[in-house]
Amino acid sequence: MKQFLLFAALFFAGTLTAQLSLESDTLRVGIDNDADVVAKNIVINGSGEQLTFTWERNIVSITDGWQTAVCDVNQCWLPSVGDRNFGLLGNSEGTLDVHVYPGGNTEGSALIEVNVFQTDDTTNAVTAVYIFDSSITTNTNEPQRLDFKVFPNPTTGLFSIEGTDGRAEVLEVYSTTGRLLTRYHVQENNWYDLANLGGGNYLIRLTDRDGQQLGTKFVTKL
Repeated sequence: MKQFLLFAALFFAGTLTAQLSLESDTLRVGIDNDADVVAKNIVINGSGEQLTFTWERNIVSITDGWQTAVCDVNQCWLPSVGDRNFGLLGNSEGTLDVHVYPGGNTEGSALIEVNVFQTDDTTNAVTAVYIFDSSITTNTNEPQRLDFKVFPNPTTGLFSIEGTDGRAEVLEVYSTTGRLLTRYHVQENNWYDLANLGGGNYLIRLTDRDGQQLGTKFVTKL
């Protein structure tokens, strides 16, 4: 429930202007190797138009000898790069991963903030916190993303999903202003109905039995 509220707060705040949101606002990752540890995230442009955004990295703390770098929709940048602009098409999403390079030392921690904002409107902004810590014994990197498919898309009303691997429990439909419109219990080979909604774009969100987000997709109602 707490994770859903965090997601909702970010999604609703971002949609007031250009529907900027993140798939996860906090990611926690254990140190599972001494070369390259990654926390995977997604930035979402839920508006209907192409926009330019900027990410800025803030290294709050990091173990001596470790390095960190950001991978965005364009490329993976060198550790010396602390900010970049990137473009996203309307109703699309892009990579916003943070890498930590322990350099052979697997004992330590790092706290990295990445601020993302619309380049020509800095009031439209979200922040992700990436926590790397050798004391985390299991990798709790969120989200545990599903690359599920929505079909048919566009749809005249009915749609189905595939690729959930049996993990999805709840399907939610949001408007592009962040309002929850309907909620379904996920069942295999089930069909979901947008017939009572007007034409336009809607955000589909899947969660597991613990309420943790598994992924989001846009669907277009004709």
